[in-house]
Amino acid sequence: MRWQIDMGYYKGSFLPDNTEVMYWKHYDDRFLKVNLHVCPADERVKELGKNYLRYVDTGLSGSTTPIYSFTPPALSTQNERVEVQAQMTGGRTFLINPASVNQLGMVKDVAFLDLSSLGWGNGKLELQLEVKGAGTLFERTKIQKARLLELLKSRPDLERSFFDSIVPSLGEPIYSTLSTYLKRNIGGQSERYANHAVRASESQLGKSKIKFTPTWASVAWPDETFENLSFISQASDTPHYQGVPCNELRWTPSNIRALYFETAASDQQLCEIVRAISTNMSELVETHDQLLLDAKRHLELISCSTIEIPSEGFYWIKIGDINEKFVRSAEGEYAAAMDYRSKRYGWFLIKDEVVVNLVGKFFTDMEGFFGKDIGFLSETDDLLRMHHELAVLCILRDHFRLCVQFKKAMHLMETGTISDSKMRKLELATLRELTTSINSSECIHISITNLHIHISLAYPEVGSLINDFAIPREEIAERYNTELNL
Repeated sequence: MRWQIDMGYYKGSFLPDNTEVMYWKHYDDRFLKVNLHVCPADERVKELGKNYLRYVDTGLSGSTTPIYSFTPPALSTQNERVEVQAQMTGGRTFLINPASVNQLGMVKDVAFLDLSSLGWGNGKLELQLEVKGAGTLFERTKIQKARLLELLKSRPDLERSFFDSIVPSLGEPIYSTLSTYLKRNIGGQSERYANHAVRASESQLGKSKIKFTPTWASVAWPDETFENLSFISQASDTPHYQGVPCNELRWTPSNIRALYFETAASDQQLCEIVRAISTNMSELVETHDQLLLDAKRHLELISCSTIEIPSEGFYWIKIGDINEKFVRSAEGEYAAAMDYRSKRYGWFLIKDEVVVNLVGKFFTDMEGFFGKDIGFLSETDDLLRMHHELAVLCILRDHFRLCVQFKKAMHLMETGTISDSKMRKLELATLRELTTSINSSECIHISITNLHIHISLAYPEVGSLINDFAIPREEIAERYNTELNL
């Protein structure tokens, strides 16, 4: 195992600068080296977790760890602003350079996660500080550039910041706007979502069998940056966000999204992603085994967290955004659910998960973690069944497709090539391994036939209630099964 004896921790899994991988059809994730403006946070900290200190070791006590906000330098007009190096890792997320985190006094040496005390493995795992909501690519802001440049003529200080902050490889600065996207401003994070993330992390860290990146704090953007943001947003005609733009500060062991195994543009890119996790085949085999076990862990969470409260319904801990497909159409049909079932993509879990060598997956987006209290509500038996069937399908499909691609990359790294028939054999082997892993659970049973996936969920906290599902096998979306025309 890649154990750092001298440092005392496992290394995290990180893609290098200048990597570019498709996130979804509308844009790629571009791993760019950029600078961010950093400003001490005072009373503007909206939410601060403390439970993480039991499991995350920064080498400092909680009372001495300074907290900062991170924003686009192009929106700061301070004469002597402080900037730190960062790696852009997604639409609006950034890894802060470890040396910068150290210089800011946020860690003494290296931050690490105590896997043993969390029940997530053995030993300690390297963490890096990740900031969500510190800006985005200029091209995504919906700002009309000609109008912006005209506006900036009346603000020479802000105009100078704009041009001084241009990223050489982009020809544009990292930027933001108050234009609204998914209930927050483009490039930022909403106060509501950021606070929820801190509270869910605070509630579940030390309890959850599902590994997730600890969310430390929700921090409002500085007044000066917000005022400048309001000014430049006049160059956009879209509705403006009315809340407080925030950062979400969290500790992550990886920037390798599980989604990249679904969206890799080629076998070569797929292998490059896996090599960033490890080049040691025994380590990759262990990582793959952990990914299989993660499917069981997600199913057990649904099963074991479900409780019934008379006159209200059933509450259960939901992870991921599959609830977007729970809605009924105006005609009372579950059209969105049927559309999801008929599609052949993995998405609602793996888009918010990262893969870590030897440890498996970590969930990163605590917005979608309904676990800061008693969880997500299904009001009736019928709704519980419908919700759980879709959630089960999501868990099976996302884990299965991820594990198949991971196994494909391992084979390619060893042999350099793979035939269609061999790939199909690997896919079937993965399906059998997934079934075996899930069936090691005491409250879940799964079996596979040519036509269906039969899965039974018992609910230990709800008496004798058991839900049996027969999911059409084609819905698991076997990528290499030509007989199903997938």
